[in-house]
Amino acid sequence: MKVLSVFSFLILAISACSTTPDPSPVILADTDVLMKANGYWEWQSSSGFRWQQTPASVGFSRQLVFKSDGKVHIYHNHQPELQAVYRLSTGVNNNCQPPQPQPVAVPMIEYTAEPQFLNNGLRTYGISVSANDSMLYITNTALCADGGAAELYHWRKK
Repeated sequence: MKVLSVFSFLILAISACSTTPDPSPVILADTDVLMKANGYWEWQSSSGFRWQQTPASVGFSRQLVFKSDGKVHIYHNHQPELQAVYRLSTGVNNNCQPPQPQPVAVPMIEYTAEPQFLNNGLRTYGISVSANDSMLYITNTALCADGGAAELYHWRKK
């Protein structure tokens, strides 16, 4: 399992356990760049210090596919909602890293999401893979300063 930032564990601590049925939508059966497999990321929750959103609280499920054309395809209830250009990079999150002799570069992703989601712009991300589940953690670079959110997704293989 890859080492994740402390904020990734925040997600796990405050995320509600919920599952949604997988209707196996044809439109989502594409190769995802982050997972290097056919499938999509199913949203479980977005959390801040004093709030949380889930599919149940917002009234729709959400799916992400990071395609090789440089666009993230965002779906609500397995229907196309938005396409946005994304950019992968590595960098130092100066907002949320404790002081250290050598700053640690972490994977970062940048894209604009739907207006009801607070995470826009540059975010850190991590993927944990186990025998039973793969999870994507996306965390706003300003989360530790009470800005943005920590998002949790589960991989749905096609």
